[in-house]
Amino acid sequence: MRICVHHFGAWMLAGKLCRGSCEKHNLLRGTGDLGTSSMWSRWAGYPESVYMAEEPPQRTPLLDRSHDLPPAPRHLRNPSTPPTARLRTMTPGLHHTSKDKETFSLISATSRKKLSESLEIMTRSPSNLLTKVGAVVIMGTTDYIGECTRQLDNTTYYRILTSDPTNSGNNKKIQEAVDKGIEEKEISSEIGKALLVPHPTLGKFYILPKVHKEGNPGRLIIGGNGCPTEIISQFVDYHMKDLVSQLPSYVQDDMDFLGKIHDINKTGPLPPDNLLCTMVVSELYTNIPHKVGTDACRIALEEGRDPGTKPYPSFICTLIHLILTLNFFTFHDNAYLQTHGTAMGTCMARTYANIFMGAIERRLLGSFPDKPLVWLRYIDDIFLIWTHGRAKLEAFIQHISPYHQIHKQHFAHPRFIS
Repeated sequence: MRICVHHFGAWMLAGKLCRGSCEKHNLLRGTGDLGTSSMWSRWAGYPESVYMAEEPPQRTPLLDRSHDLPPAPRHLRNPSTPPTARLRTMTPGLHHTSKDKETFSLISATSRKKLSESLEIMTRSPSNLLTKVGAVVIMGTTDYIGECTRQLDNTTYYRILTSDPTNSGNNKKIQEAVDKGIEEKEISSEIGKALLVPHPTLGKFYILPKVHKEGNPGRLIIGGNGCPTEIISQFVDYHMKDLVSQLPSYVQDDMDFLGKIHDINKTGPLPPDNLLCTMVVSELYTNIPHKVGTDACRIALEEGRDPGTKPYPSFICTLIHLILTLNFFTFHDNAYLQTHGTAMGTCMARTYANIFMGAIERRLLGSFPDKPLVWLRYIDDIFLIWTHGRAKLEAFIQHISPYHQIHKQHFAHPRFIS
């Protein structure tokens, strides 16, 4: 007698033997010849005579009693809830699932408390405390205020105010520009209402120590949260940021730069005697003239978008002018106005600077007879491959010198990569 291994478990549940007539019996190689072994009958609890009978004694199949058994753990489920209910239940707990990263891991809790309470040092959020390096800088309060005051005393860029500018009708200028945009159907009334800050405040001035430079000068930042131009700056950035990626020199990040270098390598070997160079535009943000920067944005909007796209370039440029000229902020109980350039901290600053540099590049590269083989730029950092010799590269630097003297920008002398 043969028993099908495939139906062995089924026989235990149904109380019947497979006689080898099932469809899968001949397909399965795993069959066992039980014969008349008494091992099987003893294991099953029956006498040997019962095993040789046509069918084992009848008993209540286990399947018929399955409803009396408790459900298996894998079948247990929580009651179903709608997505909204589940989100309401889970969301409060999400704020407590992650642990803040320990920044001052080498400083004891007591020392950290003393540092944070000290009046002799300047403490800030670590992410806003430094630039260019992954470290934490603790700066003396006297030194910090001294560096801020040194830069704010430059009347070319900043002017101290004698009254609160939020009460001088400057907010009405934004209201009037928005109302005109609604009237001319540039924007909807809903968008116009959203562009206004209900209770505006002054921007907050602070610096990021440049620890990679001698003397640790500060990088000026004006935090625009809550200021009158905060939302219109976001609006301008939304409508212009796609124009930046259209620039021939555009580099998104380090991985994009490496990808472009890889593409250059695939074209074949570089010409002999090529020069790999880097340059940087110093103090870019604060040295963009308002009119020149706004005109560059107008041209980019006219050339980079489909004709008739709303809002029109004129409306966006009106908002840009307001962002640049209503750049009020406070520091050390004094109110200031930035009179030249744009503030690092407003949402549109990076896009504005990129578009300005795109216009400058087109003018500079188009007016010199010898062109770089490669010219890539990430905001103010430039990488180029020059194939016309060092002498002509020096001539190219001299070619751009008159421009940056007029607009107070400085293209640092190139550094060569060996």
